[in-house]
Amino acid sequence: MKPLPDGGTIGVAALASPYDMRSELERGVEWWETRGYRVKLAPGIHDRDDYVAGDARSRAHDLHTLFADPEVDAVQALQGGFGSSEILPHLDFDLIAANPKPFVGYSDITSLHVPIRQRGGFPTFYGPGLVGVGDKETTGFTRDRLLAVLRDGAPRRRLPLAPAADARDAVGARHRQGDPLLRGHARAAVLRRRPADAAPPRRQAREDRRRRRRRHEQMRLRRPPSRGRRLARHEVDRGRARQAPAAARGARAVQAAARPRQAHRFHSARCPVYARRRRTNVDRGRVAVRKLRGRAK
Repeated sequence: MKPLPDGGTIGVAALASPYDMRSELERGVEWWETRGYRVKLAPGIHDRDDYVAGDARSRAHDLHTLFADPEVDAVQALQGGFGSSEILPHLDFDLIAANPKPFVGYSDITSLHVPIRQRGGFPTFYGPGLVGVGDKETTGFTRDRLLAVLRDGAPRRRLPLAPAADARDAVGARHRQGDPLLRGHARAAVLRRRPADAAPPRRQAREDRRRRRRRHEQMRLRRPPSRGRRLARHEVDRGRARQAPAAARGARAVQAAARPRQAHRFHSARCPVYARRRRTNVDRGRVAVRKLRGRAK
């Protein structure tokens, strides 16, 4: 198998699901062309049969066409999805073995990697499809490693690990949540790798509980007392105002005893009933002081 030459041609076939929007196809073609390569699309790249890109025979024929074309230097799947295993009975592995070329695909294309490797006799590459290389979610590390491997012709060597910043997306497929599964009403969320810098679920749950507990405590402290506690406090204040003149032992003692008690910080501004009663008690205290002063004279 020859490595991908500079300015070579990439053949693309839709072997599983079709593209969602034509712009996805155009972005992938643009990505290859900006790096000096040409892209040749299979005849059935635009076919669509519900959730697969055309019938199984036409998809197998597109793959045969790209492997047999001498102008094509590497074959890349459009994307993953569903239905690539349907073309296995229609594949001509003798034709594929006679024209070994780098074959790239991921996800559902895995069902083609194994038989091509075993019966074709040459290695294949698990990597992003045409939609994946043009997707903005694909990391630069993934694109760079794809080009490096295709240019080297699949030598036996150790591959470097992805940087921590690029380890969130290994292939570059767009994460989909809640897409319908084929035909029917079942729905599912695609499992995705948790970011390396994310907090562990248990620790995050503990922090959330502590935050809710602190918020509840703050709200409880700001809450005004119940009606029963307010009435009891009013009665105590009224009783002190009445008993103050009788307990006076002088002018200062009379004034201190008649001075109304300061309102509770929760009541003065929030309880109009308490404020009105407090003003009434103040007036009663002033009247009592005047009477005592009149008697003293």
